[in-house]
Amino acid sequence: MQTNLQKAHPLLYLTAFLCFCFLVSAIKAQPTIEFSHQDIHFDGHYFHPGNNLRSLELFEGCGGIEFISATGLAPARNYSVEFGSCNRLGDNYLDREIAVKQTSQGRITVIGSDNGVVRVLVNDAIHSASIVHDNLFDENINPPHLIRKIAILETSSGILIISGSRDRTAKISKLNGECLATLYHDDEVLSVAALESSQGSIIITGSGDRTAKIWNLDGECLATFKCDEGAVLNIIPFEVSNKIIIITHLAGRKAKIWSSNGQCLATLEHGQEWIRSVAAIQRLDEILVVTGGDDGTAKLWASNGECLASFVHDILRPNCRIDSVSLFAKRGDIYLITGATNGLAKCWTLEGRNIFSLPHNDPIQLIKVLELSNQDTIIATASLNGRIIVWLPIDLWQQEFITKLSPIII
Repeated sequence: MQTNLQKAHPLLYLTAFLCFCFLVSAIKAQPTIEFSHQDIHFDGHYFHPGNNLRSLELFEGCGGIEFISATGLAPARNYSVEFGSCNRLGDNYLDREIAVKQTSQGRITVIGSDNGVVRVLVNDAIHSASIVHDNLFDENINPPHLIRKIAILETSSGILIISGSRDRTAKISKLNGECLATLYHDDEVLSVAALESSQGSIIITGSGDRTAKIWNLDGECLATFKCDEGAVLNIIPFEVSNKIIIITHLAGRKAKIWSSNGQCLATLEHGQEWIRSVAAIQRLDEILVVTGGDDGTAKLWASNGECLASFVHDILRPNCRIDSVSLFAKRGDIYLITGATNGLAKCWTLEGRNIFSLPHNDPIQLIKVLELSNQDTIIATASLNGRIIVWLPIDLWQQEFITKLSPIII
């Protein structure tokens, strides 16, 4: 007579076999493709020449998923994730800022370098036009015309390029390089943004002089926000119910929410810790803002300044700095991604549940999220040392989010 253990043997073997098959399939489902733009090898991690990554733009091109990166120490590079190819966008430039936008005239790519030159590329053209910043206010600053920020605005009358420079100016220019207006600050222009609203087209600039300003396209200053707490590092504008809301990220411990007339609606803080990153998204008639701080937390805010939730990035390392945050919508829900100095990016529901983590291993400086035309969502993580990983979804979106992600290490 067989014992109970002997009878169980076939079931145990079957269970072990199924587990083995599952592990094999899981490994095959997460291939890692590695290449170097210099010799197109598939045998090592890619680090952007010069490292020190400054800017990254992820987009869907004719050949599939592409991205452009810039370091400030070499020409910008354009990569095709699908084909493993790389193109250098120009010669003899030290590029540090990039903006990419799909418009009615095709894809517009704008690249800013340390010599004050802004190059405009239309539909992958090698070089369509140039915009030059040449306001010399202090010959002891080197490089004096370095481009800090770029924005692209599509209006009913055409496409405009807004560029901010260390030379204390921002410029509003056409695609052909013609300058329509020059906007002045008392210190370098660190951030620019643009908004096509029901009230007309507006430009917002932020400066090291601790002010943010709203301008019309003629170069007239409509409002000034005095940000005594620090230089204005980033600007995010929205229009909600015919009202313009502007979020500013200040160098230091605060971010602020403003009305278009210069009234401060709310101040966002992480106690005594510095705020390192800010992102925002519109949900129906409300604006949600997220801040990442030196204290290892990300905080979700309503536009009235109420803190809705707090996310601890790493319980074991509570003081890891959150240098990048991103909010994005998927099938009616909004998700948060945090990237920190512990080398992990984490995706959260707004209720505070961590859905998955992406092991970048190096301290994460930038996070980009892209929704493809087939409704798949792509995530890119990048570290200051130039290492970039593009994460591709290999499972369909289920009830909540991707269950597995496939890394392409570039």
